[in-house]
Amino acid sequence: SGSRTSARFSPDVAELIRGKTGRTYGNLMGLLTVMKGLTLAYNKDMQEDKEGVFDSVATAELSLKILTEMMATLHVNAANMEAACKKGHLSATDLADYLVEQGVPFREAHFITGKAVALAESEGLDLSELPYEQLSSVDERIGKDAIEALSLRNSMNARTSEGGTAAVSVEKQLEFFQKWLKEKAEFPIIPEQVSPIELFALSIISCSGTDMVMLPQKQGFEVKNLSIDAEVERNESFPKKFNTMHVTYQFDSTADETTARRWVLATLETYCSTINTIRSGVKITYSIIYNAALIADRESIASGESGNSSGAAFGDLGGCCPS
Repeated sequence: SGSRTSARFSPDVAELIRGKTGRTYGNLMGLLTVMKGLTLAYNKDMQEDKEGVFDSVATAELSLKILTEMMATLHVNAANMEAACKKGHLSATDLADYLVEQGVPFREAHFITGKAVALAESEGLDLSELPYEQLSSVDERIGKDAIEALSLRNSMNARTSEGGTAAVSVEKQLEFFQKWLKEKAEFPIIPEQVSPIELFALSIISCSGTDMVMLPQKQGFEVKNLSIDAEVERNESFPKKFNTMHVTYQFDSTADETTARRWVLATLETYCSTINTIRSGVKITYSIIYNAALIADRESIASGESGNSSGAAFGDLGGCCPS
């Protein structure tokens, strides 16, 4: 392999990051396959969507860290890069485009370009270096202005479409990403402080909060002063799976305490399958502060087992999170 060949100077970081693309694409195809054709509801199939997503985010985090270090010490040898562009006749397409602009049918322009490339090969030159006298000998419709069209910089600047190689297009892309980075800087996510697990927990809290409003409404109650907090203990090494998760619900209403507890357990059970996908023995607990009174203190999520205190109080809630 290249890493064992001392005579070869490999751009290891760039190559390794490029290789990670295949891994991430694989995760994407897996996710798309799981999601394809699902009905409009929560399906157990979706338990399979977490591992690939978490792996992809962790891979992206590591890749960005390494890429940042590489860019900090990167030196661009412009002379070598320009010399490399003079190999392979990169401006052949530009000659064909030039001939088409002169009214030559493309099928004919393609043939003429092939003859010009063959001539350049025989002379040991790149097409962009071929003198006009030799270039015009291929076809009389090739004018002196073709030399400018075949120059490498003209070839580069001719691609002005969005994402193209033209200097003006590259500047637009730089402006776009500079603006994007500035906007994102207002909401910084530092991998050392916020992992995908925290983001996942945040999404659960958001969905749970919606349930805590909608469910009581369906039963004729109104929830006020609702706040939901989550404490997550995670691994500090990748993959940063979480070890414990504690959710605290604080709200007011006119329902009795038993009903209030049922609302909380119902919303937790709604996302229980999702949590179960990644918990691997994770301890999930909850507390409830209802009408300023602590009615549940770090109780384990209901498992549906007969010996569970929550299960005994509220019956079999499905048992989707066995302890």
